[in-house]
Amino acid sequence: MTEANITSQADQVQNGVASGRFNGFVLGGDIWVKANSSTIPVTSGTAGSALPLNIARIKLGSISGINLGTINPEITLSTVDQSIASGGVTLGGNMFINYRLVIAGTAWQAGSYNVGLTFSASDATSRFYSVIVPAYLTQTSTVASTTALNVTSLADFRTNGVTATQTFSYNTSVPVDISLRAGPTISFSTTFPKITDPTLVASAVTATLSGTSAAGPQINLSTSNQALSTSSGIPVPVNNTSGTLTNTLRVTPASLQANFIQAGTYTYPLTYTIAKTAAAQPASLASLTMASTATVNVPRLFEANIPATGVNLNFSTPANYTSGVTVAAPAPITISSTIPYNVTVRASSNFTLNATTIPAGVMIIEGASGQTGVSSITLSTTAQTLISSSAPVLDRAVNLQYRIPSTQTSNLLNKAAGQYAADVLFTITAP
Repeated sequence: MTEANITSQADQVQNGVASGRFNGFVLGGDIWVKANSSTIPVTSGTAGSALPLNIARIKLGSISGINLGTINPEITLSTVDQSIASGGVTLGGNMFINYRLVIAGTAWQAGSYNVGLTFSASDATSRFYSVIVPAYLTQTSTVASTTALNVTSLADFRTNGVTATQTFSYNTSVPVDISLRAGPTISFSTTFPKITDPTLVASAVTATLSGTSAAGPQINLSTSNQALSTSSGIPVPVNNTSGTLTNTLRVTPASLQANFIQAGTYTYPLTYTIAKTAAAQPASLASLTMASTATVNVPRLFEANIPATGVNLNFSTPANYTSGVTVAAPAPITISSTIPYNVTVRASSNFTLNATTIPAGVMIIEGASGQTGVSSITLSTTAQTLISSSAPVLDRAVNLQYRIPSTQTSNLLNKAAGQYAADVLFTITAP
């Protein structure tokens, strides 16, 4: 048979095959044939494979040049004797058989297959029904040239991750292994501010094959080939077409945080290889390769969560005036940014009670004990830089304290008793 027979699912037909000489006259149609095995076993190819016997059809075509094809039945080959001659008198002579292979519904694995046939009432007592299946591996659909894994919000870093799929299919008469590699060079580009280029890690992206029962476990990408299929490979499928196979590319939230926190485009060249398994015959057969590019796209994202609870500095004893008062914020501010960032702070106004004011500058805002990366600033109605050129981060907790030192308590004297208030405004910006 040919590859075209299999791919088009068109039956293979061979008519008028010389199959020995029929001896004498037969009354009532007494030419019989049977197979000597319940399958059509392989004789050259992958050991242990066989074709089902019921794909083979036989029909008596002619004897001694007399066309009998229109009156004789076509039989499905079996191990039981079946008549291939119609009723009546049949003359002796050279016998020609029409053979047909039903293509649809079978997994055709490359190799040579033979089953012995026994004819009665002829000299063709030992004949073979032979099938030769060609070895081939062809692409029927290929992966997209580019595939994007797009980060759209900070929730992707926290809980969602990002996912994209690539699909492909093939036709084959050999079992195959499917593998994938990244690279050789992974690259990064950005138009956004950055402090340094991120470290590029192939294994930061995972891949999982689906669409076949022989899909292997999830892999982390590597610059070396990694198997997407099981170690035993993907067997030849029924009708020899793989159907649509899907490779799911994924970056987990943890991997986004560790490897993709800087806004920009991370580019992963990908190469798929579909190759016959090592055990499959023939010994060599050209592999298929598919090239694609996956990108992880991280936009510019900012977020700063400021505790809603206010901070109260109470001056209720003489010691408060002589030593000053320091109060830690009840909760940290939480900062997330995919680019380097500054945090500035300012007062909306001076501290005010009715028409009486206390200068905003009496207060110092600074990092609480053990907090690093925070400047100590004197509060003003003009923005002051509290955090400068800090690296991209997710959910950074910044613990602050508010302090009126003893050097400023003179500004509180001779003021009406009561609560003096001002809003403190934090802003996150690019450097």
